[in-house]
Amino acid sequence: MMKKFLITTLLSLTAASAIAQELSQYTASRVQRAHSLAQEEKLKEAISTLESLDLSRGYDQAFVARMLGIFYWQNEQVKPAIKQLDFAVSSGLLQDEQAWQTRKMLADILLNEQQFAKALPHYYELSKAVPKNQKAHEVWLRIAQSHYQLSQWNKVLSAMGRYEKFGQPDELGPLSIKLSSELELKKWQPAIVTI
Repeated sequence: MMKKFLITTLLSLTAASAIAQELSQYTASRVQRAHSLAQEEKLKEAISTLESLDLSRGYDQAFVARMLGIFYWQNEQVKPAIKQLDFAVSSGLLQDEQAWQTRKMLADILLNEQQFAKALPHYYELSKAVPKNQKAHEVWLRIAQSHYQLSQWNKVLSAMGRYEKFGQPDELGPLSIKLSSELELKKWQPAIVTI
């Protein structure tokens, strides 16, 4: 249910952004068709519609790659989702909120797939300019989690310091990450404070 809501929201933002960026008429009609199919829960057909497109314009390619990434992810095809989202992000043609959300989705998928070293550069890029309607503390927590999984204890503590600046209430997950890192580094006094 939550996954469907997230996809619907992302696709709605995608449709609005496409109009602003001016997809070619050919691409726009195919994208609308694929969007309709996805809304009818016909993901395989939506994916086929987008896969069959022969696009020459850079923005059209980036936009369709973003949609394909979302559809693949929704259809539990993680590797193609990563490939398409990476293409969309790497193109540099998506703008503002659309670019930020696409990069975040890619980073989150990489994190979920335990590709921590690949997720980190995306999270650091996201942390540089967080839109007002997004939660910067979550980005810093994901950075800390990724460094934790890579046993990079000093970097965990640095990211946790940034996370803590947002004044979030104490929660077990973030505190556990911080405490474990302090213990690994034999920082006994700070660990006592964390406890």
